Amino acid sequence: MDEKENVIYCSRCGSEMSANSRYCMKCGNLNENHPDNNKYSKIFKKTNKDSNYQIGSGKMILNGNNDKSGVNFITEKNTGTYRRIFIIVNVVIIAIACILSLIPLLSVNEFNINEILKCGVLTNLLFVGIFSLFFVSSQILFIKLDEYWWKGLIPFYNYYILSEIIFKKGWLFVLLLIPGVNIVYLLVLYYKLGESFGKNGLLSAILGPLMIAIIAFGSSAHNGIYYVVDASQQALEKTYGSYRRFAEFSVFLLLIGAIGLFANFYFSSGGNKDELSIIGGADLAINKVKKAVKNNNVSCEDNDDNKIPITNNGVYYFYSNDFLYEYSFKSNLVDGSRGYVKVVNENGKYTYYVSYSTTNFGLKEVSKDELSPEYVEKGYVVNKPSGIMCTID
Repeated sequence: MDEKENVIYCSRCGSEMSANSRYCMKCGNLNENHPDNNKYSKIFKKTNKDSNYQIGSGKMILNGNNDKSGVNFITEKNTGTYRRIFIIVNVVIIAIACILSLIPLLSVNEFNINEILKCGVLTNLLFVGIFSLFFVSSQILFIKLDEYWWKGLIPFYNYYILSEIIFKKGWLFVLLLIPGVNIVYLLVLYYKLGESFGKNGLLSAILGPLMIAIIAFGSSAHNGIYYVVDASQQALEKTYGSYRRFAEFSVFLLLIGAIGLFANFYFSSGGNKDELSIIGGADLAINKVKKAVKNNNVSCEDNDDNKIPITNNGVYYFYSNDFLYEYSFKSNLVDGSRGYVKVVNENGKYTYYVSYSTTNFGLKEVSKDELSPEYVEKGYVVNKPSGIMCTID
C-alpha cells in the first residue's frame, strides 16, 4: 500500500498520523477507524462511513485559528469545474449589479461630494452589498451541506433540499405555499438549521438570512462535519478560504454605502447642520454658475442697464434673495436666505467666490477652494453687492 494512503490527520489537532495508530501521539485523540477503538464508537460524532479519508481540522475560515468542531470528509460536488463555475457566475452577477448601481452618476453635472450624495449611487452600493452577501451565502450554505451550490438558487427546490436535510421529509416544503403556515414553517426550519450548525436556534429563526450569512462565511460546520476538497492538512482553508473574498467585497460595499448614508444625513440634518448646509449650498451654487459661464449662458448688465458680456475682464455678481430655488442650494434654512456668487474674469481666467447667509448664520466671501465651516459666522448677513449683475439664462 502506498505510504501516502496510510496517512490520516487527527480530527482534533490536525497532526499527521498513521492510519494504524490507535490515537494521536500529539493530543491523544482516539482514531475512530481503528478496530480496537470500536467500543468507544458511541462517543464519536456521527460520520460519513463512505468517505475515504479523515481530514485534519485545518483553519477556521475567518480568523485563522485551529478549528476542533469535528471530523471533516471529502466531497466532489463542489470541486474542479463546479467550483470554477461558481466563482465565474457570482463574479459576473455581482459585477453587473455594481455597474447598474453606478448608472445615476451619468446624471451628475459636477463630480463633487454633494452631487454624488444627492444622486443616490452610494445607497445603491449599499443594496448591492446586501444582495451579494446573501446571494453568495445561500450558495455556500449548500456547499457546507454537501449539496451542489446551484441548488441554493432555485426557488422552492432549495427549500425542498433543506427540508430533506433538516427534517428528512423533503415534501414539507409545500407548507411554504400555505399563507400563515409558511411563516411558522420558515421559523421552525431556520431554528433547526441554526442549531445544526451550532448556532442559537432562536436567533436563527428571527434573523434567518443574516444567520445564513454568518454560517456560510463563518467557521461553523453542519453537525460538526465539514466537506472539503482533498485530504490535506489545510483542507478547510483550501475549500472555504477563497469564499471570504466575496464576504470581504460585500462588507466593503456595505461600508461605502453606510458611510454615504451617514454623510447624507450629516449634511442634511446631523452634526453642525447650519454650517454644513451653508457650505453644501454654496458649493452647489458655484458649480451652477460655473457651468453657465462655461456655456456662455448668462446675461449681465451694469448699473445703467448696459449689456456687458462676461467674456470681458471684470467682476460679475450673481445675486439672489433665495438661492435655495434659483441656484439649488442644499439648505434646510430657507427663511431669510440670500447670497451671491462673484466671478472675476482676468484675461479669460475665471475665479469664483461665494457669500451666503440665512436667518441665523452667514458665510463670508470666500473662494471655491476655501469653502469650509470655519468661515461660517453666527449673525453674519450678506448684503446685495453693487456692480455688474448677472443672471443665468
